[in-house]
Amino acid sequence: MDAKNTAAFLQIYQRDLIVDGKMYIEHKRITPQQLANYEKRYKQYKDWGGNGDVEPWIKKIRELPIYYPTVNDFNDK
Repeated sequence: MDAKNTAAFLQIYQRDLIVDGKMYIEHKRITPQQLANYEKRYKQYKDWGGNGDVEPWIKKIRELPIYYPTVNDFNDK
């Protein structure tokens, strides 16, 4: 991947990680699947050379209580 594309992907990943991070923090919990997905995207962001702008978010995300959805959570919707 060339530098121009890498820079564009970094910006997209950074924005998405911050937006999703704010949502999880607002809900004050995170499911195991959400955390695994967030960690995977964060790793890719760092592997591509992402800066430290997401560091405060990943720290807060990792401190959130893990929430295990139940069948009732889906029936209420």
